Amino acid sequence: MQKTSTNLPGLGKERMQKSPATLGDVLYARSKALVPEQEWAALVQSIAAGDQLALHALYERAHRMVFTLIMRITANRETAEELTIDVFHDVWRRASRYDPANGTVLGWIMNQARSRAIDRLRFESRKKRSSGGARTR
Repeated sequence: MQKTSTNLPGLGKERMQKSPATLGDVLYARSKALVPEQEWAALVQSIAAGDQLALHALYERAHRMVFTLIMRITANRETAEELTIDVFHDVWRRASRYDPANGTVLGWIMNQARSRAIDRLRFESRKKRSSGGARTR
């Protein structure tokens, strides 16, 4: 006997009939409704105007994703925590330079996170080489 998609636990007919458009649709299918890009952009505009509550709201929406990306790149929890804070500090400083024509707010933030994590890996690698090369046997 062949199983039908409606026999899957937790999935109704309406969920199975509409196929997801993006990976995010799959990963966050059971989460709250997605936040429209206009709301993300409005937060960045408010941050650019000096609104600390907007920064807090943006942090609440995005910090887990930023931390997870940095953690995957650096494999170091302490570094990931430090760099996550650094990323949002940069968002505070650079909010006025965000240009929606260049991509989404989350993409902009995640690019900063990725760049910071890679920079840290390069820094640590140089530090190990310079201290390792200075030793004499």
